[in-house]
Amino acid sequence: MWFGGGNILVSGGVNIRYAVSVDGIKWKKYKGNPILSAVSATPSFGNAFLEPCVLFDGKQYRMWFAAWHGATPSIGYAISINKLPL
Repeated sequence: MWFGGGNILVSGGVNIRYAVSVDGIKWKKYKGNPILSAVSATPSFGNAFLEPCVLFDGKQYRMWFAAWHGATPSIGYAISINKLPL
């Protein structure tokens, strides 16, 4: 599962994070979180990344997400060939 998390007042941004579950009840957060950081992104792009939608096309992961810069929303897009561990 990919999800938005963090505290904009403490860490300076809300980031995309990852967690896994075998049964859908108990979840384990990925130790390498965040996987996509609003803090390290281009400042004009946003300080909050939320609502990720991820698709695997057979070769790479494609992610669309909501990016907020203050009150201004936009749509972000990221790709990765890396498979995260379970």
